[in-house]
Amino acid sequence: MRNDQEKKTGSRVFDFCGLKRRLKKGEDISPVERDFLSYYGIKWRRGNSKVWHIDTNNDGYTLPDYLDAMLLDYTLAMTPTDIDAAPAPVGMILQLLLAEARQKMRINSPAQFKALCQLRGPFWSYNQVISLADTEGAQGNVLECALSYALWYGDPRSLETICVVIQAEQPIISTSAECEGCLPVLGAMCQWLNEPLRRSYQDELLIPYATAMIQRNRRTNRRANRDVYGIFTDGFIWMFHHVDKKYKYSSCALRWNEEQQNVIVSLLSRILHDALKMSLMLGEEATQSTEVRSVWNRPQAGLSEGRESMSHTADGEDESSQSQNMEWFSKLERRIMQIIARRGDPKETLMVKEAFRVARSESQKPQLPKKAVTDMASEDLYDTFDLIQETGPTQVWDLAASELKGITKHLSHILTFWDKMLLYVEPSEMISVQLNIIMVSILAAKQREAYRLGLIKILSSYKSLRWVREDSKTLRFTRVIRGKRTRIQGRMDYALWYGSRANVETNLVVVQGKEFYHASSCVPQAITYMAILYHARKQAGRFNSPIYGLATDSWNWYFLRLDPDGVVSKHMVDWHTDPAEVVSHIHKIMDHAACLASMCSRTLT
Repeated sequence: MRNDQEKKTGSRVFDFCGLKRRLKKGEDISPVERDFLSYYGIKWRRGNSKVWHIDTNNDGYTLPDYLDAMLLDYTLAMTPTDIDAAPAPVGMILQLLLAEARQKMRINSPAQFKALCQLRGPFWSYNQVISLADTEGAQGNVLECALSYALWYGDPRSLETICVVIQAEQPIISTSAECEGCLPVLGAMCQWLNEPLRRSYQDELLIPYATAMIQRNRRTNRRANRDVYGIFTDGFIWMFHHVDKKYKYSSCALRWNEEQQNVIVSLLSRILHDALKMSLMLGEEATQSTEVRSVWNRPQAGLSEGRESMSHTADGEDESSQSQNMEWFSKLERRIMQIIARRGDPKETLMVKEAFRVARSESQKPQLPKKAVTDMASEDLYDTFDLIQETGPTQVWDLAASELKGITKHLSHILTFWDKMLLYVEPSEMISVQLNIIMVSILAAKQREAYRLGLIKILSSYKSLRWVREDSKTLRFTRVIRGKRTRIQGRMDYALWYGSRANVETNLVVVQGKEFYHASSCVPQAITYMAILYHARKQAGRFNSPIYGLATDSWNWYFLRLDPDGVVSKHMVDWHTDPAEVVSHIHKIMDHAACLASMCSRTLT
């Protein structure tokens, strides 16, 4: 049944998008593909697709030394063992290669680069959502698709993009062009999918779905058709998809390794070069097409948002909602009791009845009001969590001569280069990439230093440190706020772990600013997360070592420290004034985490 459904899915993607399957010269389709294509009447053409051909003399591209060094840092810092490799950092690669493409144009074509600087594009956008009216389906639906990245050469409202990217949440197993994960890329590139199909295959069909709407918009509005690329990747495997202006389709699968890394980079560079040309061609001319009603750049899910809503009402849920939920619950209870009655076991029947009684009783109890971490008022923080604010002078932030660290040459080059070239990167994405580059570079430097000194045990401690993005994990904690018990919940942006999550073994939580010059507004959030971890350890009766916090927009860095006595101290450093001090404090925090790594103890219950 599942295979039949998958075939129907693939058929719809190709049929709706008007695609013709292109095969390389001498290539034959697999039996599965033959059945798939023949059964549903999908056409394909044989012959080489020149789009994937790399001319080493003209198109060949090798990573610059600074970027190659940064990727080595990433591999070293993000690989917890010597066996498991870390995936390539997709976002960082996309953004830095765009900066390289701009730099290349600045050197080779100064006049074109000057004209490009007057334009908005091209630029990468992160976490994009397309919303498009389904006029062709005539059902009045609004179709949506979520993308990891989109490369815009013009106005997003007119779908002026040349490349869409979806980053796989799970490892890619199959590299077949018709695998489930790739079908979304195709649909996104070419036309549209109807609402029932989108609901059933929302995760699998993201990329084809997005590119489908892009091409359909161009066709509908009689705009000049352009080639569109789609990329589906987990960092290890990169699956490139291409639909040309005649709606002919081809694909190519590559692996991020020594043999194919430069090929991947060359293909990405070609796409970026085309995007630069498209931006210049488009210029500042007003578009002649009618804009399709669409919504772009939806706010990225913040710490108080996501799948689990943090909003609440003071008096609980709406009565109609409660009655509907209880009606569903009663039907479930009756059905299960009917099944249990057939077994004829009185004792089992009583146990199930009691379980439902307890569940009904619990569900009818008033729920605690919820409060997002982002909504915590600064004046409530210290009273709510029984904290003390350090007001006098402190030596906590003093750095000894041996603790002063420098910045690696390639890190300095990347950050300087980044500031100059990426003029139109979304602030949130730029801050995220810069923060990751700095943290990963320092963690890699700690491991290299321990290896150089032959400190095997210390090296093991540094390799156990994990720099993790935490935007999918929700922290919840109940405290009394102004006399009322309240559920506080939210999501940290990043954390540095030295042990298990169950033991709350982290000594650094990070909150990233979404805009420049807004780092100070993130300080209350960081203190809240620190306090939640502090009290979780305290309630478990565990040793409470100092917890550090960091609120930054990559320019202003607010370092925070919560000691075992509940005292909070704060120290601000300006990156442009003293980047070495920022790096030195991070080195010191990582040294502290490495010491704690060998002291991991019993699990929290």
